[in-house]
Amino acid sequence: MFWRRYYMKTTELFAELLVIGIGGCALVMTLALIAAPELATWSFDPVRLFLPTLVAAYVLGIVIDRLADGLFTFAFGSRSPLAITSEQMPEYREATDRALEPNPRAAQLHAYNRTRQRICRSWTLLGIGLGATIPFAVVSLGMTARVGRVASVAFVFLAVGCFLAWYALKQAEEREILRLANSRNGSGTGD
Repeated sequence: MFWRRYYMKTTELFAELLVIGIGGCALVMTLALIAAPELATWSFDPVRLFLPTLVAAYVLGIVIDRLADGLFTFAFGSRSPLAITSEQMPEYREATDRALEPNPRAAQLHAYNRTRQRICRSWTLLGIGLGATIPFAVVSLGMTARVGRVASVAFVFLAVGCFLAWYALKQAEEREILRLANSRNGSGTGD
């Protein structure tokens, strides 16, 4: 596919996976505090833990991105916000190639939009996970349940917001690809 030549730079991809993986680290820490509340009293040297935490966040980012992709594909299949059917998907992919081939700037924006979709998709799951586990971690640490409920509601709202953002980004991507493809074919209005 033509637009895949405009894939992200290594630093952009690394940053994307870190944004996802940091949420994964937060979820792992929350689960660890539920299982062993005494971890909260341990002292850690942040300088020595920086690199291992960065590596763990990167790896968790990869795993969570793949998990989110699999779950969203399972939940939504090849359905799209614009009701592009699975039979139409090969045509849509061809339209993507036709639309982005003559327009490197559009290809870069497409890659950027896909990054935002992956982050939102992953943080939808992370928000649900953190929203479900934070109340237990807060109670296991001896804090008031109210703090846990407030944090839980905040993460659930984050998850809903991320899902809605993912949906809107996916819909905008499909509209733009179809518009560009139609304008290139001469069947649309173009820019």
